[in-house]
Amino acid sequence: MAHEVNSVDEFLKHRATERSAGYLKNWKDKNPPEINTFITVRRLPIILWQHPFAKAFSRENKDTRNTERLVYGGQYNCREDESVLKRQYHRKDDGTRKVPPVKCPMCRMIELVRDLVEEDHMHWLTPIFKFEGDEESRIVHAGGLFGMFRKDDMTDDEIKQAKAAGIRFDQAWMENAYAKCNYVFSLVDADNVQDGLQIATVPALLGDKVKEVISDRCKSLGRELGDPWQNPYCIQWEYLKHEAEFNKKYKARVMEQVKLTDPIRQLIYGEPPDISNVVAPFNLETMRAYLERHCLVKLDWNHVFDVPLLEDDKQGKTSDPVAELPGESTAGDIPESTSTQKSAPPAEEVCSECGKTEKTGCKHVACDCGKPILETDAVCKHCGKVWIASAAPPPPPEPAPTRGRKRRSGGTETGSKPPFG
Repeated sequence: MAHEVNSVDEFLKHRATERSAGYLKNWKDKNPPEINTFITVRRLPIILWQHPFAKAFSRENKDTRNTERLVYGGQYNCREDESVLKRQYHRKDDGTRKVPPVKCPMCRMIELVRDLVEEDHMHWLTPIFKFEGDEESRIVHAGGLFGMFRKDDMTDDEIKQAKAAGIRFDQAWMENAYAKCNYVFSLVDADNVQDGLQIATVPALLGDKVKEVISDRCKSLGRELGDPWQNPYCIQWEYLKHEAEFNKKYKARVMEQVKLTDPIRQLIYGEPPDISNVVAPFNLETMRAYLERHCLVKLDWNHVFDVPLLEDDKQGKTSDPVAELPGESTAGDIPESTSTQKSAPPAEEVCSECGKTEKTGCKHVACDCGKPILETDAVCKHCGKVWIASAAPPPPPEPAPTRGRKRRSGGTETGSKPPFG
């Protein structure tokens, strides 16, 4: 596609590719866990709401050349408006959200599972997702998805049931998929200037500490001198790994002894890096395929993904949420020869084998060939297909009644505090 420049300056500034930058390495693993940062003056931090949710993907091992499957904690950009996300814990007296999500399938899936649990259609300990890698597997339970596994909000009996189901409370927070506010910084690591401009996505806890530092400096020196975008200065981030209180895990402070050198100045006053891929919403089709592939229960995916297209969708500016190899069999996939689920015929259809409907006691299900067989049949007598049932996990304990009492995942009228952290 041809593009005509309108001035000499535009020609001189033109680049064949967007200016990119590396992603800030995990500075929290340093000893000590600190980093001295200078923020680029030509871009303010970006507010980015993200769903913490497992990523399972395949890649080629550079050393062995073998394909390996990995599972780790991922972040998926939420597609919902911030005005809705800020009120995601505001609930009515019946526990439903005052401002329900309409644009983000992840938000809608969480609310769907939560409602199924609260209406006794699904047990809160039911495993609903499984992500399996070569060395690590992750299970997401129904209650974990909407943040129920917090001891302070559970009864003694619920804690006992959760432990019996193998729930580890020191890790259960990783199942919570509610969107969380993060900030995207474009910055220079003053101790590693050779790495150039870098992109860092940090939690709101650290972002708030940076805000406090800037606010205090503006109050002390005046707005112009205290503003790092007008008068750049070094802000150190510190991670307090062993701090027991979660909201005290981070610190930020001005580092007067770390000076603004010429190499740093050239970087932070230069053109900021392209972050379009960092902030792009996930692709609807690939996300649906990914969730369905790893889901262990039947969910109404048509309802979940009944969302309007964003402008980024129309322009093709979305990102693939996962990196699956084409044709790769992944956790949740069941080879055809060892299928474990048989589809039931329509509820009102009269079975040709026994002459009954499901409501009147029909015990038959439909094979893939369309003919009726018993649920217990290992082989279809019509087409010969083998149905091999894999060992099922032990059923969860009977659910305690929820009607007539406060819903477990209900928020507050003010919505000032997430009920499950």
